[in-house]
Amino acid sequence: MTYKTDDSTIKRLRLFLTTTNTEINDTMPLWNIYHTSNVFQSQDEKDACAKDITDFYCGPTGFPSFYVVVNFISLPPGSMFRGYKRVSDLDTPFVRLAITHIHIHAEDLPMAKAEAYKRTTKGIDRAIQRSIIDKGYLFEYGVSEEPRELWKVDGFAPPPWKSEAEKLWIKEGKAVPYEVKAKL
Repeated sequence: MTYKTDDSTIKRLRLFLTTTNTEINDTMPLWNIYHTSNVFQSQDEKDACAKDITDFYCGPTGFPSFYVVVNFISLPPGSMFRGYKRVSDLDTPFVRLAITHIHIHAEDLPMAKAEAYKRTTKGIDRAIQRSIIDKGYLFEYGVSEEPRELWKVDGFAPPPWKSEAEKLWIKEGKAVPYEVKAKL
């Protein structure tokens, strides 16, 4: 099978590969979904996947939806390998998800760390069920947790999880100034 790659795809790929993680990781969670061009071909597929991912974070936890960033990164044939095999040569499409969490870490949850990790992976599996698992794609994901102190949204340090200030951000649908109440 022969694929034709246009110059814009190559330019986007070069830009992405030369961008450091800290330059693109400005919110939480960040999902970078690497795939070949025969996956996520339509805007509707991308919209549905991004909605499922956003619902995972905004439903039970109540995160502001603008915290969720999903990037679909289509790679030209011969650019992604699984082991020594080109993914574009596999009979079944392969998707690699790199997920970064900043807002909440396992130790922030009211349960043992192992249970928090298990709960997180189950939630991720549910989030990708329709877009990846049900389609029979091969996939892999990994989740990294980064320091919350190095995170800003639109110039603001995000308010604490489940705080009144975070509720304000959810209501406003954007980052807005807030007051930090000192603990006595």
